[in-house]
Amino acid sequence: MDCGERFTTHETIDLTHLVVIKKSGKRERYSRAKLYSGIFWSTHGSKIIDKQKFVDEITSQIERKILFLKKKVITTEEIAEIVLKQLSTANISVFLRFLSYREQLWTKSELDRKLKKYLVNK
Repeated sequence: MDCGERFTTHETIDLTHLVVIKKSGKRERYSRAKLYSGIFWSTHGSKIIDKQKFVDEITSQIERKILFLKKKVITTEEIAEIVLKQLSTANISVFLRFLSYREQLWTKSELDRKLKKYLVNK
């Protein structure tokens, strides 16, 4: 049976059971699209050649870390912590953009505190 066609499968992590608690207290189902878009937005202005591939890989790595937590409920702050840790080792410019957007830093001391938290021993 040689049909001469190629087939590719892509496995994705299923986090549809996960409930995310937002800063406002509102609960909603986990959305890969929201995580992906937040990271993708942070790549604007970076010198990453294949942004889609980079964001796909980072998003999958983050989802694996979330899955290993074995939680049914997670806060957006917990997700952001995982994202920041992952980005701090993957790409510093994307990390900085995500950090500044996520944390809405306004003072130099706040920025210094966050940078020390994520970039110590790098």
